[in-house]
Amino acid sequence: MINRKLLALSLVGATVLAGCGNNNSDDKTAPVEPVAEYQVTVTNLTNAQPMSEVAIVLHETGYRAWVGGQAASVELEHMAESGNPQPLIDQAVADASYLQHGVNPAILKPGESAEINLSVYEASTDTRISGFTMLVNTNDAFTGLNNVSLAALAVGQSVSYRSNVYDAGTERNTEVAGSIPGPADTTADSGNFSAVRDDFQNKVALHSGVVTADDGLTGSVLTSVHKFDNPAMSIKITRMR
Repeated sequence: MINRKLLALSLVGATVLAGCGNNNSDDKTAPVEPVAEYQVTVTNLTNAQPMSEVAIVLHETGYRAWVGGQAASVELEHMAESGNPQPLIDQAVADASYLQHGVNPAILKPGESAEINLSVYEASTDTRISGFTMLVNTNDAFTGLNNVSLAALAVGQSVSYRSNVYDAGTERNTEVAGSIPGPADTTADSGNFSAVRDDFQNKVALHSGVVTADDGLTGSVLTSVHKFDNPAMSIKITRMR
């Protein structure tokens, strides 16, 4: 669950959170020198959708954070409903294809960028990247990368992607008070994970967008400023070593 006090504090001021990723965690082996190093820069492209902790996972073929058209895993449901990436990270770490992960531990405000630096200690010819974060002024919307190959990325080269917004399909998009973890919902303890899936589609799909009080949705805590277009986030990966 998002720490609401942290969220409130992070929305004050305009300091860019850069270089604050939780790096080099859970490496399988740790010799003195890494075999590869990557710098990942993420930027929130939305107007009024803060993003939860952005998690980046390096892995080989085999791991997928989600599959479009299929039901979300419970781990993805946690992240998409409450903004907590840890269950999804734990799932990745337990996968045989896992190499490394890093997390930007703060809310990524609209227009803000952050860097996550990753050192890999296990040689691989099949390095891939996945990443995920919740749009916190929603019920269960998220964005990120899923199983993108970095095998052709040479030292000194960069590649950039722009990610669309997905609906986890686990919670109805009512936007009512008490259902959203972001700052638009001031209800105490709002936006907690719920094991009950009340979205009729129960599958991951592209998000159709939010309906707000300005659109006539009675009870919605959102206004027209919380609407978003695709893409929602940019991800730039540079191979440093």
